[in-house]
Amino acid sequence: MNNRLKDSGRAKRYSKFEHIKDSKFQRIFDIVKSYEENQSKVEKSYKKLSQQILLDTQNYKEKAIVIDSDDKIVFAKIGERSSVVFTDEELKLMNGCTLIHNHPSGMTLSEADIKLALHYNLKEIVAFSAKGKFYKLTINDKHDKKELVLKYADAKKEVQRIMLELSRTHQVSREHIKAEYQNFITSLFADSSKGVKYEISN
Repeated sequence: MNNRLKDSGRAKRYSKFEHIKDSKFQRIFDIVKSYEENQSKVEKSYKKLSQQILLDTQNYKEKAIVIDSDDKIVFAKIGERSSVVFTDEELKLMNGCTLIHNHPSGMTLSEADIKLALHYNLKEIVAFSAKGKFYKLTINDKHDKKELVLKYADAKKEVQRIMLELSRTHQVSREHIKAEYQNFITSLFADSSKGVKYEISN
């Protein structure tokens, strides 16, 4: 297994999935591993902003910073432990921008993150952990957002169906499913959608 994957801390969890013979599951699992093994480099601006976010929140709350195409800050906002709520005016300001925020849980982009990006025409949405793990979704602005919403729903249904079966047949624990569930959905969504790029960085 790739050294980057070992370093990510997922190698042990992924080993729980490797024995599963279901072909549909293995197709998705191979997609997920490919994103981990082909990690990209984090842009300098994201590292600088992430350090500021962690300094401001001590990673006890989420903080979002929205930047425009020139890397200028449009606005910043601190939320609660697991969310940041935006006003209608703030949502309008996000059009064509990048949103970067911390996830105190250390998890990947949430469903709410992806829906926010799709509904409010974000160019990119980035989540990061206190350990410096970055998850980034880039969306081509020429793509039909309604089609992407449907693609995401399809990916979610497919992963739910497979994970439910794996849990029902005791092939993998609910704990391991919960840990990787959202990453599986995001990986499948990006792989099946033209104009969408999912990247994982350290």
